[in-house]
Amino acid sequence: MSPRRDRYIELYDGDFGLSGVTESLARPGAPSVLDVVAARAEEAEGEYARDLGREVRALCGSPLSDDRIRAVLLAATRRVLDPGPGSGPRDWLRAVAQVCDARTPRGGRPQARTGLPGDSATGPQDLRGAVLAELRTASGDLERTLETSGAPVPDVVPALEQVVADVDADLGLRLLLRVLKAYSVPVPLGGYDRLWALGEELGYSWPLVIDGLNVLWPPFDDPAATRRRFPDDFGLSELTAAVERSYPEEETPADVLRRAVAADPDVPGAQAFLLLQDVSRLRDSTLSREAITALWRAATGQDLGVDGVEGRDLLRRIEDACVERLRTLRPGFAPTPPGTPPTAGTEAVLRELHDLAPALDAALTGRTSRPVQGAVSALEEVCARVDPDLGFRLLLRTLTVSSVSLTGARYARFTALGERLGLAAGLVAEAEHLVRHE
Repeated sequence: MSPRRDRYIELYDGDFGLSGVTESLARPGAPSVLDVVAARAEEAEGEYARDLGREVRALCGSPLSDDRIRAVLLAATRRVLDPGPGSGPRDWLRAVAQVCDARTPRGGRPQARTGLPGDSATGPQDLRGAVLAELRTASGDLERTLETSGAPVPDVVPALEQVVADVDADLGLRLLLRVLKAYSVPVPLGGYDRLWALGEELGYSWPLVIDGLNVLWPPFDDPAATRRRFPDDFGLSELTAAVERSYPEEETPADVLRRAVAADPDVPGAQAFLLLQDVSRLRDSTLSREAITALWRAATGQDLGVDGVEGRDLLRRIEDACVERLRTLRPGFAPTPPGTPPTAGTEAVLRELHDLAPALDAALTGRTSRPVQGAVSALEEVCARVDPDLGFRLLLRTLTVSSVSLTGARYARFTALGERLGLAAGLVAEAEHLVRHE
Protein backbone atom coordinates (compact mmCIF):
# COMPACT_ATOMS: atom_id res chain seq x y z
CA MET A 1 0.00 0.00 0.00
CA SER A 2 1.37 3.42 -0.95
CA PRO A 3 2.34 5.67 2.00
CA ARG A 4 0.72 8.57 0.12
CA ARG A 5 -2.70 6.92 -0.10
CA ASP A 6 -4.25 8.34 3.07
CA ARG A 7 -2.96 11.83 2.29
CA TYR A 8 -4.36 11.87 -1.23
CA ILE A 9 -7.72 10.44 -0.16
CA GLU A 10 -8.03 13.08 2.54
CA LEU A 11 -6.97 16.07 0.46
CA TYR A 12 -7.94 15.71 -3.20
CA ASP A 13 -11.19 15.11 -5.08
CA GLY A 14 -9.53 15.46 -8.48
CA ASP A 15 -6.13 15.91 -10.08
CA PHE A 16 -3.44 17.68 -8.08
CA GLY A 17 0.21 18.67 -8.08
CA LEU A 18 1.89 19.41 -11.40
CA SER A 19 -0.56 17.25 -13.35
CA GLY A 20 -3.45 19.18 -11.79
CA VAL A 21 -1.92 22.47 -12.93
CA THR A 22 -1.53 21.17 -16.49
CA GLU A 23 -5.17 20.09 -16.40
CA SER A 24 -6.26 23.62 -15.47
CA LEU A 25 -4.02 25.21 -18.10
CA ALA A 26 -5.45 22.99 -20.84
CA ARG A 27 -8.98 24.29 -20.26
CA PRO A 28 -10.30 26.90 -22.72
CA GLY A 29 -10.02 30.44 -21.41
CA ALA A 30 -7.55 29.58 -18.65
CA PRO A 31 -5.88 32.65 -17.07
CA SER A 32 -2.14 33.21 -17.12
CA VAL A 33 0.10 30.36 -16.07
CA LEU A 34 1.23 31.74 -12.72
CA ASP A 35 -2.31 32.90 -11.92
CA VAL A 36 -3.45 29.30 -12.37
CA VAL A 37 -0.59 28.10 -10.18
CA ALA A 38 -1.41 30.65 -7.47
CA ALA A 39 -5.10 29.75 -7.47
CA ARG A 40 -4.52 26.01 -7.29
CA ALA A 41 -1.80 26.37 -4.67
CA GLU A 42 -4.42 27.71 -2.26
CA GLU A 43 -6.44 24.47 -2.44
CA ALA A 44 -6.56 21.92 0.37
CA GLU A 45 -5.68 24.63 2.91
CA GLY A 46 -2.38 25.19 1.16
CA GLU A 47 -1.37 21.53 1.12
CA TYR A 48 -1.67 21.63 -2.67
CA ALA A 49 1.18 24.16 -2.66
CA ARG A 50 3.29 21.78 -0.60
CA ASP A 51 2.76 18.85 -2.99
CA LEU A 52 3.13 20.97 -6.14
CA GLY A 53 6.31 22.58 -4.82
CA ARG A 54 7.86 19.20 -4.12
CA GLU A 55 7.03 17.92 -7.59
CA VAL A 56 8.36 20.90 -9.53
CA ARG A 57 11.57 20.95 -7.48
CA ALA A 58 12.01 17.22 -8.04
CA LEU A 59 11.55 17.64 -11.79
CA CYS A 60 13.81 20.70 -11.88
CA GLY A 61 16.59 18.81 -10.09
CA SER A 62 16.20 15.65 -12.13
CA PRO A 63 18.51 14.34 -14.87
CA LEU A 64 15.85 15.08 -17.52
CA SER A 65 17.07 17.43 -20.24
CA ASP A 66 15.28 20.72 -20.80
CA ASP A 67 13.90 19.34 -24.06
CA ARG A 68 12.33 16.38 -22.29
CA ILE A 69 10.83 18.53 -19.54
CA ARG A 70 9.40 20.82 -22.22
CA ALA A 71 8.00 17.80 -24.09
CA VAL A 72 6.15 16.61 -20.98
CA LEU A 73 4.68 20.07 -20.26
CA LEU A 74 3.68 20.57 -23.90
CA ALA A 75 2.00 17.19 -24.22
CA ALA A 76 0.17 17.39 -20.88
CA THR A 77 -1.47 20.66 -21.99
CA ARG A 78 -1.76 19.88 -25.72
CA ARG A 79 0.84 22.58 -26.44
CA VAL A 80 -0.91 25.27 -24.35
CA LEU A 81 1.97 25.52 -21.88
CA ASP A 82 5.27 26.26 -23.62
CA PRO A 83 7.92 28.04 -21.55
CA GLY A 84 9.32 29.23 -24.90
CA PRO A 85 12.85 29.78 -26.13
CA GLY A 86 13.42 32.81 -23.92
CA SER A 87 12.44 31.00 -20.76
CA GLY A 88 13.68 27.49 -20.23
CA PRO A 89 11.39 24.94 -18.59
CA ARG A 90 13.52 24.89 -15.45
CA ASP A 91 13.09 28.66 -15.11
CA TRP A 92 9.34 28.10 -15.24
CA LEU A 93 9.53 25.30 -12.67
CA ARG A 94 11.55 27.52 -10.32
CA ALA A 95 8.96 30.29 -10.68
CA VAL A 96 6.22 27.82 -9.79
CA ALA A 97 8.23 26.66 -6.77
CA GLN A 98 8.49 30.26 -5.55
CA VAL A 99 4.72 30.70 -5.80
CA CYS A 100 4.26 27.47 -3.84
CA ASP A 101 6.78 28.44 -1.16
CA ALA A 102 4.83 31.63 -0.47
CA ARG A 103 1.62 29.62 0.04
CA THR A 104 2.84 26.49 1.80
CA PRO A 105 1.57 26.24 5.39
CA ARG A 106 4.24 26.43 8.06
CA GLY A 107 4.16 23.50 10.45
CA GLY A 108 0.70 22.09 11.01
CA ARG A 109 -0.27 18.86 9.29
CA PRO A 110 2.15 15.93 9.76
CA GLN A 111 3.65 15.07 6.42
CA ALA A 112 3.52 11.64 4.86
CA ARG A 113 6.61 10.59 2.99
CA THR A 114 6.12 11.38 -0.65
CA GLY A 115 8.60 9.20 -2.44
CA LEU A 116 10.14 12.18 -4.25
CA PRO A 117 13.90 12.72 -4.44
CA GLY A 118 15.17 14.02 -1.15
CA ASP A 119 12.45 12.06 0.62
CA SER A 120 12.58 8.33 -0.11
CA ALA A 121 13.36 7.66 -3.81
CA THR A 122 11.29 7.47 -6.96
CA GLY A 123 8.65 5.26 -5.46
CA PRO A 124 8.47 1.51 -4.83
CA GLN A 125 10.15 -0.68 -7.44
CA ASP A 126 6.92 -2.53 -8.21
CA LEU A 127 5.04 0.75 -8.72
CA ARG A 128 7.69 2.07 -11.11
CA GLY A 129 7.63 -1.20 -13.02
CA ALA A 130 3.83 -1.21 -13.27
CA VAL A 131 3.64 2.40 -14.48
CA LEU A 132 6.43 1.84 -17.01
CA ALA A 133 4.61 -1.25 -18.28
CA GLU A 134 1.39 0.74 -18.84
CA LEU A 135 3.29 3.55 -20.53
CA ARG A 136 4.97 1.13 -22.91
CA THR A 137 1.70 -0.66 -23.62
CA ALA A 138 0.05 2.66 -24.50
CA SER A 139 3.05 4.04 -26.40
CA GLY A 140 1.98 2.88 -29.86
CA ASP A 141 -1.50 4.45 -29.73
CA LEU A 142 -0.08 7.49 -27.95
CA GLU A 143 2.57 8.18 -30.58
CA ARG A 144 0.17 7.58 -33.49
CA THR A 145 -2.42 9.91 -31.99
CA LEU A 146 0.16 12.64 -31.35
CA GLU A 147 1.49 12.42 -34.91
CA THR A 148 -1.95 12.99 -36.45
CA SER A 149 -3.28 15.43 -33.85
CA GLY A 150 -2.25 18.72 -35.42
CA ALA A 151 -0.40 19.48 -32.18
CA PRO A 152 2.42 16.93 -32.20
CA VAL A 153 5.10 16.77 -29.54
CA PRO A 154 8.23 14.68 -30.23
CA ASP A 155 9.83 12.31 -27.72
CA VAL A 156 6.94 12.30 -25.26
CA VAL A 157 7.15 8.59 -24.49
CA PRO A 158 10.87 8.56 -23.55
CA ALA A 159 10.35 11.77 -21.56
CA LEU A 160 7.51 10.23 -19.57
CA GLU A 161 9.54 7.05 -19.08
CA GLN A 162 12.34 9.11 -17.57
CA VAL A 163 9.93 10.92 -15.24
CA VAL A 164 8.73 7.55 -13.97
CA ALA A 165 12.20 6.02 -13.66
CA ASP A 166 14.24 9.01 -12.45
CA VAL A 167 11.79 11.39 -10.76
CA ASP A 168 8.62 9.79 -9.37
CA ALA A 169 6.35 6.99 -10.57
CA ASP A 170 3.28 8.65 -9.01
CA LEU A 171 3.90 11.92 -10.85
CA GLY A 172 4.71 9.98 -14.02
CA LEU A 173 1.41 8.11 -13.83
CA ARG A 174 -0.60 11.31 -13.42
CA LEU A 175 1.25 12.99 -16.29
CA LEU A 176 0.63 9.93 -18.47
CA LEU A 177 -3.08 10.21 -17.69
CA ARG A 178 -3.00 13.92 -18.54
CA VAL A 179 -1.36 13.27 -21.94
CA LEU A 180 -3.81 10.46 -22.74
CA LYS A 181 -6.69 12.81 -21.94
CA ALA A 182 -5.26 15.88 -23.67
CA TYR A 183 -4.99 13.98 -26.97
CA SER A 184 -8.01 11.70 -26.46
CA VAL A 185 -5.85 8.62 -26.97
CA PRO A 186 -8.04 5.48 -27.13
CA VAL A 187 -7.53 3.32 -24.03
CA PRO A 188 -8.61 -0.35 -24.18
CA LEU A 189 -10.76 -1.62 -21.34
CA GLY A 190 -7.95 -3.76 -19.92
CA GLY A 191 -5.62 -0.77 -19.90
CA TYR A 192 -8.21 1.31 -18.09
CA ASP A 193 -8.63 -1.40 -15.46
CA ARG A 194 -4.89 -1.47 -14.82
CA LEU A 195 -4.67 2.33 -14.66
CA TRP A 196 -7.61 2.35 -12.27
CA ALA A 197 -5.93 -0.27 -10.06
CA LEU A 198 -2.74 1.80 -9.91
CA GLY A 199 -4.76 4.90 -9.03
CA GLU A 200 -6.64 2.97 -6.36
CA GLU A 201 -3.34 1.83 -4.83
CA LEU A 202 -2.16 5.44 -4.66
CA GLY A 203 -5.43 6.82 -3.31
CA TYR A 204 -6.46 8.76 -6.42
CA SER A 205 -10.04 9.93 -6.57
CA TRP A 206 -12.36 8.38 -9.18
CA PRO A 207 -12.45 11.54 -11.38
CA LEU A 208 -8.65 11.79 -11.50
CA VAL A 209 -8.46 8.55 -13.45
CA ILE A 210 -11.67 8.44 -15.47
CA ASP A 211 -12.70 12.04 -16.22
CA GLY A 212 -11.78 12.84 -19.82
CA LEU A 213 -10.17 9.45 -20.50
CA ASN A 214 -11.16 8.01 -23.90
CA VAL A 215 -11.89 4.46 -22.75
CA LEU A 216 -13.07 1.93 -25.34
CA TRP A 217 -16.08 0.82 -23.31
CA PRO A 218 -18.17 -2.20 -24.22
CA PRO A 219 -21.65 -1.24 -25.47
CA PHE A 220 -24.11 -0.61 -22.65
CA ASP A 221 -26.52 -3.18 -24.13
CA ASP A 222 -24.09 -6.06 -23.59
CA PRO A 223 -25.11 -7.25 -20.11
CA ALA A 224 -22.57 -10.06 -20.12
CA ALA A 225 -19.82 -7.44 -20.30
CA THR A 226 -21.34 -4.67 -18.18
CA ARG A 227 -22.63 -6.66 -15.19
CA ARG A 228 -19.06 -7.58 -14.31
CA ARG A 229 -18.22 -3.89 -13.97
CA PHE A 230 -20.52 -3.35 -10.98
CA PRO A 231 -18.72 -3.77 -7.64
CA ASP A 232 -22.02 -4.37 -5.86
CA ASP A 233 -25.71 -3.81 -6.67
CA PHE A 234 -27.30 -2.68 -9.94
CA GLY A 235 -30.60 -2.49 -11.78
CA LEU A 236 -33.92 -2.32 -9.94
CA SER A 237 -32.50 -3.51 -6.63
CA GLU A 238 -29.95 -0.68 -6.72
CA LEU A 239 -32.71 1.83 -7.51
CA THR A 240 -34.71 0.65 -4.49
CA ALA A 241 -31.57 1.00 -2.36
CA ALA A 242 -31.08 4.57 -3.62
CA VAL A 243 -34.69 5.41 -2.71
CA GLU A 244 -34.33 3.81 0.74
CA ARG A 245 -31.12 5.78 1.42
CA SER A 246 -32.52 9.11 0.19
CA TYR A 247 -33.78 11.98 2.33
CA PRO A 248 -37.26 13.15 1.25
CA GLU A 249 -36.58 16.65 2.56
CA GLU A 250 -33.60 16.94 0.19
CA GLU A 251 -34.81 15.21 -3.00
CA THR A 252 -38.00 13.73 -4.35
CA PRO A 253 -38.30 10.12 -5.59
CA ALA A 254 -38.23 11.56 -9.13
CA ASP A 255 -34.89 13.22 -8.34
CA VAL A 256 -33.58 9.93 -6.96
CA LEU A 257 -34.71 8.15 -10.13
CA ARG A 258 -32.87 10.60 -12.38
CA ARG A 259 -29.73 10.20 -10.29
CA ALA A 260 -29.99 6.42 -10.06
CA VAL A 261 -30.38 5.75 -13.78
CA ALA A 262 -27.03 7.48 -14.36
CA ALA A 263 -25.21 5.72 -11.49
CA ASP A 264 -22.79 3.82 -13.71
CA PRO A 265 -19.63 2.44 -12.10
CA ASP A 266 -17.83 3.17 -15.35
CA VAL A 267 -19.50 1.97 -18.60
CA PRO A 268 -21.83 4.85 -19.57
CA GLY A 269 -25.43 3.65 -19.69
CA ALA A 270 -24.83 0.29 -18.01
CA GLN A 271 -27.06 0.98 -15.01
CA ALA A 272 -29.89 2.39 -17.12
CA PHE A 273 -29.85 -0.61 -19.45
CA LEU A 274 -29.79 -3.22 -16.68
CA LEU A 275 -32.52 -1.33 -14.83
CA LEU A 276 -34.54 -1.24 -18.05
CA GLN A 277 -34.20 -5.01 -18.38
CA ASP A 278 -35.35 -5.59 -14.80
CA VAL A 279 -38.44 -3.40 -15.02
CA SER A 280 -39.34 -4.65 -18.52
CA ARG A 281 -39.35 -8.24 -17.27
CA LEU A 282 -41.53 -7.26 -14.33
CA ARG A 283 -43.91 -5.22 -16.49
CA ASP A 284 -44.34 -8.12 -18.94
CA SER A 285 -44.87 -10.65 -16.14
CA THR A 286 -48.10 -11.93 -14.64
CA LEU A 287 -47.52 -10.11 -11.35
CA SER A 288 -50.51 -8.09 -10.23
CA ARG A 289 -50.42 -4.36 -9.60
CA GLU A 290 -50.65 -5.09 -5.89
CA ALA A 291 -47.69 -7.50 -6.02
CA ILE A 292 -45.50 -4.99 -7.87
CA THR A 293 -46.43 -2.30 -5.36
CA ALA A 294 -45.65 -4.64 -2.46
CA LEU A 295 -42.22 -5.42 -3.93
CA TRP A 296 -41.41 -1.72 -4.22
CA ARG A 297 -42.57 -0.92 -0.70
CA ALA A 298 -40.73 -3.89 0.80
CA ALA A 299 -37.44 -3.10 -0.94
CA THR A 300 -37.53 0.68 -0.41
CA GLY A 301 -39.25 1.04 2.96
CA GLN A 302 -41.36 3.76 1.32
CA ASP A 303 -45.13 3.98 0.91
CA LEU A 304 -45.30 5.51 -2.54
CA GLY A 305 -43.57 5.07 -5.87
CA VAL A 306 -42.38 8.00 -7.97
CA ASP A 307 -44.70 11.03 -7.79
CA GLY A 308 -47.37 8.79 -6.27
CA VAL A 309 -47.32 6.40 -9.26
CA GLU A 310 -47.39 2.69 -8.40
CA GLY A 311 -47.67 -0.74 -10.00
CA ARG A 312 -47.05 -0.99 -13.74
CA ASP A 313 -47.39 2.76 -14.10
CA LEU A 314 -44.35 3.07 -11.85
CA LEU A 315 -42.44 0.56 -13.97
CA ARG A 316 -43.29 2.55 -17.11
CA ARG A 317 -42.08 5.73 -15.42
CA ILE A 318 -38.78 4.01 -14.65
CA GLU A 319 -38.55 2.67 -18.21
CA ASP A 320 -39.05 6.17 -19.61
CA ALA A 321 -36.22 7.52 -17.44
CA CYS A 322 -33.93 4.71 -18.59
CA VAL A 323 -34.69 5.26 -22.27
CA GLU A 324 -34.17 9.00 -21.90
CA ARG A 325 -30.75 8.38 -20.35
CA LEU A 326 -29.75 5.85 -23.03
CA ARG A 327 -30.81 8.14 -25.87
CA THR A 328 -28.43 10.81 -24.61
CA LEU A 329 -25.66 8.26 -25.15
CA ARG A 330 -27.02 6.66 -28.32
CA PRO A 331 -29.53 8.84 -30.17
CA GLY A 332 -32.34 6.79 -31.61
CA PHE A 333 -31.96 3.98 -29.10
CA ALA A 334 -35.10 1.81 -29.15
CA PRO A 335 -35.70 -0.71 -26.37
CA THR A 336 -36.36 -4.32 -27.30
CA PRO A 337 -37.89 -7.04 -25.12
CA PRO A 338 -35.26 -8.56 -22.83
CA GLY A 339 -34.28 -12.12 -23.54
CA THR A 340 -35.25 -15.01 -21.33
CA PRO A 341 -33.03 -14.91 -18.24
CA PRO A 342 -31.02 -17.94 -17.14
CA THR A 343 -32.88 -20.19 -14.72
CA ALA A 344 -29.78 -21.44 -12.91
CA GLY A 345 -30.15 -20.93 -9.20
CA THR A 346 -33.95 -20.75 -9.19
CA GLU A 347 -34.46 -23.66 -6.80
CA ALA A 348 -31.69 -22.49 -4.49
CA VAL A 349 -33.14 -18.97 -4.25
CA LEU A 350 -36.63 -20.34 -3.62
CA ARG A 351 -35.34 -22.62 -0.85
CA GLU A 352 -33.74 -19.69 0.94
CA LEU A 353 -36.87 -17.58 0.49
CA HIS A 354 -39.14 -20.34 1.82
CA ASP A 355 -36.91 -20.79 4.88
CA LEU A 356 -36.93 -17.07 5.58
CA ALA A 357 -40.60 -16.48 4.71
CA PRO A 358 -42.06 -16.57 8.26
CA ALA A 359 -39.47 -14.18 9.71
CA LEU A 360 -39.55 -11.90 6.67
CA ASP A 361 -43.34 -11.76 6.50
CA ALA A 362 -43.54 -11.00 10.22
CA ALA A 363 -41.03 -8.18 9.82
CA LEU A 364 -42.85 -6.69 6.83
CA THR A 365 -46.40 -6.93 8.15
CA GLY A 366 -45.37 -5.98 11.67
CA ARG A 367 -43.68 -2.71 10.76
CA THR A 368 -44.90 0.06 13.04
CA SER A 369 -44.49 2.35 10.05
CA ARG A 370 -45.36 1.34 6.49
CA PRO A 371 -46.38 -2.33 6.97
CA VAL A 372 -46.38 -4.36 3.75
CA GLN A 373 -48.71 -7.23 2.84
CA GLY A 374 -48.01 -9.80 0.12
CA ALA A 375 -44.34 -9.05 -0.48
CA VAL A 376 -43.08 -12.56 0.28
CA SER A 377 -45.43 -14.21 -2.22
CA ALA A 378 -44.50 -11.51 -4.76
CA LEU A 379 -40.80 -12.29 -4.26
CA GLU A 380 -41.54 -15.98 -4.75
CA GLU A 381 -43.32 -15.23 -8.03
CA VAL A 382 -40.39 -13.11 -9.25
CA CYS A 383 -37.94 -15.91 -8.47
CA ALA A 384 -40.07 -18.64 -10.05
CA ARG A 385 -41.57 -16.87 -13.07
CA VAL A 386 -39.60 -13.72 -13.87
CA ASP A 387 -35.88 -13.89 -13.06
CA PRO A 388 -34.19 -15.69 -10.14
CA ASP A 389 -31.30 -13.23 -10.30
CA LEU A 390 -33.66 -10.26 -9.84
CA GLY A 391 -35.57 -12.18 -7.18
CA PHE A 392 -32.40 -12.83 -5.21
CA ARG A 393 -31.31 -9.20 -5.42
CA LEU A 394 -34.72 -7.98 -4.26
CA LEU A 395 -34.69 -10.57 -1.47
CA LEU A 396 -31.37 -9.20 -0.22
CA ARG A 397 -32.74 -5.67 -0.37
CA THR A 398 -35.91 -6.60 1.52
CA LEU A 399 -33.97 -8.47 4.20
CA THR A 400 -31.74 -5.43 4.65
CA VAL A 401 -34.60 -2.94 4.85
CA SER A 402 -36.50 -5.19 7.27
CA SER A 403 -33.41 -6.00 9.39
CA VAL A 404 -34.07 -9.75 9.30
CA SER A 405 -31.11 -11.53 10.87
CA LEU A 406 -29.16 -14.28 9.10
CA THR A 407 -27.15 -17.17 10.42
CA GLY A 408 -23.53 -17.46 9.40
CA ALA A 409 -24.37 -20.62 7.46
CA ARG A 410 -27.12 -18.89 5.50
CA TYR A 411 -24.86 -15.95 4.70
CA ALA A 412 -22.25 -18.41 3.41
CA ARG A 413 -24.92 -19.98 1.17
CA PHE A 414 -25.92 -16.52 -0.03
CA THR A 415 -22.30 -15.80 -0.93
CA ALA A 416 -22.03 -19.04 -2.91
CA LEU A 417 -25.38 -18.36 -4.58
CA GLY A 418 -24.29 -14.88 -5.58
CA GLU A 419 -21.18 -16.34 -7.19
CA ARG A 420 -23.32 -18.88 -9.04
CA LEU A 421 -25.54 -16.10 -10.37
CA GLY A 422 -22.52 -14.07 -11.46
CA LEU A 423 -23.07 -11.28 -8.93
CA ALA A 424 -20.26 -9.20 -7.47
CA ALA A 425 -19.10 -10.19 -4.00
CA GLY A 426 -19.86 -6.67 -2.82
CA LEU A 427 -23.57 -7.11 -3.54
CA VAL A 428 -24.03 -9.98 -1.09
CA ALA A 429 -21.60 -8.36 1.35
CA GLU A 430 -24.09 -5.51 1.82
CA ALA A 431 -26.14 -7.98 3.90
CA GLU A 432 -23.22 -9.10 6.08
CA HIS A 433 -24.31 -6.83 8.93
CA LEU A 434 -27.44 -8.98 9.27
CA VAL A 435 -25.42 -12.02 10.37
CA ARG A 436 -26.26 -13.05 13.91
CA HIS A 437 -23.10 -13.89 15.82
CA GLU A 438 -23.71 -16.43 18.56
